[in-house]
Amino acid sequence: MYFEKVNFTDGDLPYNHLLHEVRLVPFHWHEFIEIIMVIEGQLSVHIGKETYELNKEDVIIVPSLVRHSLEGTAGNIVSVIQISSEFINQEMPSYRDKMFVVKPDKVILESGIVKELVQFAVIELKGNLSRIERKINILQLLVTLTELLLIERDSSEIEHLDDLMFKILFYINDNISNQLTLSSLAKQFNFNQSYLSRLFKKNLGVNLSEYIMSYRMQLTCYDLLQTDENISEISLNHGFVSLSSFNDQFKKRYHMTPKQFRIKNSRLEYTDDEIQNRLYNYINLSKNDSLTSLFALVKETNTQMHMEKEMTFVNGVVDMVATNGGSFKKELIQTVGIGRAEDLLDADVRQQLLLAQTDIGIKFVRFHGIFSDELMVYHEDADGEVMLNFRTINRIFDFFVNNHLKPFVEIGFMPKELASEDKTMYFWKANTTMPKDIHKWKKLVSGFIRHVIGRYGIDEVLSWEFEIWNEPDITNFYWHGTQMDYLVFFKDTYHAIKSCHKNLKVSGFSTTSWAITEHDWTDVALEYISKEKLELESFTYHIYPIEWKKNLSDISILPTSRKGLYHYAEPDYIEKMVKNIKDKIQQSDSIKNHRTVVTEWNSSSDLFDLIHDTVFMASFIVKNVISAYRHVDVLSFWTLSDIFPEIQLTDDLFYGGFGLVTREGIKKPSYYAFCLLAELTETVVYQDDHLIITTDRKKNYQILVHNFQEYDNLYKEFNHAHITDKERYNVFKHKMEKRVIYLLRKIEPGYYHVTEKKVNQLQGSAYDKWLATGALENSMTLERHLKETATPAVSSRMVEIKDEYSLELTMLPHEVRLISLKYREE
Repeated sequence: MYFEKVNFTDGDLPYNHLLHEVRLVPFHWHEFIEIIMVIEGQLSVHIGKETYELNKEDVIIVPSLVRHSLEGTAGNIVSVIQISSEFINQEMPSYRDKMFVVKPDKVILESGIVKELVQFAVIELKGNLSRIERKINILQLLVTLTELLLIERDSSEIEHLDDLMFKILFYINDNISNQLTLSSLAKQFNFNQSYLSRLFKKNLGVNLSEYIMSYRMQLTCYDLLQTDENISEISLNHGFVSLSSFNDQFKKRYHMTPKQFRIKNSRLEYTDDEIQNRLYNYINLSKNDSLTSLFALVKETNTQMHMEKEMTFVNGVVDMVATNGGSFKKELIQTVGIGRAEDLLDADVRQQLLLAQTDIGIKFVRFHGIFSDELMVYHEDADGEVMLNFRTINRIFDFFVNNHLKPFVEIGFMPKELASEDKTMYFWKANTTMPKDIHKWKKLVSGFIRHVIGRYGIDEVLSWEFEIWNEPDITNFYWHGTQMDYLVFFKDTYHAIKSCHKNLKVSGFSTTSWAITEHDWTDVALEYISKEKLELESFTYHIYPIEWKKNLSDISILPTSRKGLYHYAEPDYIEKMVKNIKDKIQQSDSIKNHRTVVTEWNSSSDLFDLIHDTVFMASFIVKNVISAYRHVDVLSFWTLSDIFPEIQLTDDLFYGGFGLVTREGIKKPSYYAFCLLAELTETVVYQDDHLIITTDRKKNYQILVHNFQEYDNLYKEFNHAHITDKERYNVFKHKMEKRVIYLLRKIEPGYYHVTEKKVNQLQGSAYDKWLATGALENSMTLERHLKETATPAVSSRMVEIKDEYSLELTMLPHEVRLISLKYREE
């Protein structure tokens, strides 16, 4: 038996909550009480000489300083709350001479204990509460346990260890790597050997040598799983006199060699946080299947999660003649992404683009794959001569020119016949390798540029933007080669474009934001282009509010599950990132006018993020645009449409795609967020964390307000256990309404036409309208219904303003609202 020492995660909150799979935990003891509830499977708990069999929704409370062991069936899931005994004694003096019922009966369980424990577990996992609220929560749980389960302490029922036994056990723990025998321990504590042997067996139920061997085996198993030490070192570190004796004892207990044990269990993955201060045979769970079981139990017990309606209050006083907020330039939101060039041949994509041009003012369109094999641009004849065919891409650029749209052309990816390797990505097999012949690549690039100049005229093409490649910092995925390989490739491509006309706008490097702020990739690239005297029109990059937990070079993690690999960043991440990057580019002499352009951004880089369809996106977009407008020149949202064939998609109407519009042309709340942003005018009167006020200097004002809600801690870690197709709002830390009261002063007196437009779950959210239909199967009738009804609410009235106007709003969670004050001329 061993002593389990646990460090509580928060200094003044002396308790832990854990979600475990229990295999076999030998007899041990600890200085805290442990409340165990079975979520799935069965669990055997041995306390003293008693054995308790637990099934789903059974609860057991293990007292402190009591020896116990646990054994679970495969796939079991248990929720465990560990509470410091000192904390309980301090907060609840009545506990000192009492104890909790070890195994509550069915009547007590049905009285509400299970509901209380499930609710406590859900709240802890979601991470919604402040430190004070968490302390109140644990105290409320203790009150319930005290009312239902506190009994007089019965020393005959539970075997507690006395001080002498503690001293002996602590000595064994501290000296386990030494040669411990009955003789050496008897000498250490001045006991007769026979007396010590009887004392140990009486108190612990096992003889001394068996206890020492069991403890050593536990430690060696832990090291076999959690370290790379060789087996010989592990055995010696834990007191075995030789490798052969260790192997013999191990095979006797586990019916396999230590090497076989290590190989068999190597499939289990642990993080440092999960194994620190944990036993080797506890698995700390955060995986979806375990949490899904917990959230299912929430429904079974009819427990409401801790999501009471709350309200925040914001207020302020604004002088409407102030102009220190800078300029909100429309170009900030007038670029949008389309997945790939070939998608621009799709009639639905074209229709959606033209709608966005009308509603939002979209001018530029960025896309991948201008040289993709589907467009049949590049071919080599039998002699290896380059043959270029621009008939298909003419249809794309003709569409742009005829509709007064401008392409933001990403030069890439590599045509198959020109590629140096057969390494591709996406459903449409984009080749991301270097050219096998750089001269043929330059011939392709310059041939393309000369063709569009010849077809559309130099003045037209000079208004376009070009960037070279996509995310070359992510090697072995978007770029197969070294950074220097890419920079030389970039220089050659740059010169191939500029050779056609020196004033063509070439930008770079279209990297991730992590390559700029977390690594030296961008520093190296900027130094290189400065040395080569390459001037870029803009510095381009991508930004998604996520932070990596592993080195970016480990690219094998990208296409697979992201849980545990990175997490969502804090709400102000985008604002801080664009500011830091702008500051860095201000120091470069190679970026014209220090212009920065975000060519991709969204709430996540996950193509199937169910949040993308919700009204959350409206508040996310408004919040980030109005906080970032001072520090970046263009924010190109990725993407306009859910028509996006990077991977095989589902038939679901709302599958969580990147787009502002579904494949069927249904506008999402995110689309309407940009519509509202497009109504802002250039002069910023005022801006804070909640709203922005602009004016056109013609006595007209626009006030755009949001009620952004933050993800809970569980979802931040990319755990999707509590989100489903039809339940997507469980993942937020709070569901808080916002009461907004601002006094707007120094307004030109007169009559104003006041118009309000709002987007929330009730208005302007096609996903929520779909839920209101009972989540009907897709049909033309349903699509038409959603297009007609899922629109923002609009109201208007005439008011007389005498110098001041009181703005008073109550906003639903995730809501965005635009209030326009238009002066009525006499």
